[in-house]
Amino acid sequence: MNELDTIHLALAVLACAIALNFKLTFRLLGLLKQHGLDGASAGALPVGQSVPGVRGRVLAGDAAAAGGWRDAPRAGQPTVLLFLSSKCAKCRGKLAEIAALAPAANGAGVDLWLVSTESGWRLRRFLAGSGLERITLRVAAKAYRRLNPQLSSPAYLFIDEHGALQAGGLVGDEDWFSFVEQMRDVDADADAAA
Repeated sequence: MNELDTIHLALAVLACAIALNFKLTFRLLGLLKQHGLDGASAGALPVGQSVPGVRGRVLAGDAAAAGGWRDAPRAGQPTVLLFLSSKCAKCRGKLAEIAALAPAANGAGVDLWLVSTESGWRLRRFLAGSGLERITLRVAAKAYRRLNPQLSSPAYLFIDEHGALQAGGLVGDEDWFSFVEQMRDVDADADAAA
């Protein structure tokens, strides 16, 4: 084999390596885009827009034992979707407040769901002692990204019975406090009636 043959062989190997690199790069970009992780800027859902429904598994309780799949939001049912992360210290501080709101929301006919993509064991550890496992819905990353494109936490969406977004933001903002006050009123009315 002379020098020219060696150079041709090296160029052929290099061309194959470049082609393989391009193929793998484009495949990776396709997968990232498919899962909503391509870095494209995604804005929050606009108020009044129909919120895309998602299907997920309930983390614990009777619903989990009976197969565990639930749709959120459900047609004809006002819904609050909450987005918390076990890695967020502020989220951990909101667990007691949300646990206190859950019975009043249920009494008011409002579906309240914690929505997450985290593993079951991580969520159970995060929610331990809060009683929120029964209202925690584990969804696929793509579905989560449709609901919470900015991956905000602690965040919420208020959805009316027709499936339209009424408000969304960070837990602790003005709309959230208004919801908390409404649930306290519901709780006080239930106590007065009893």
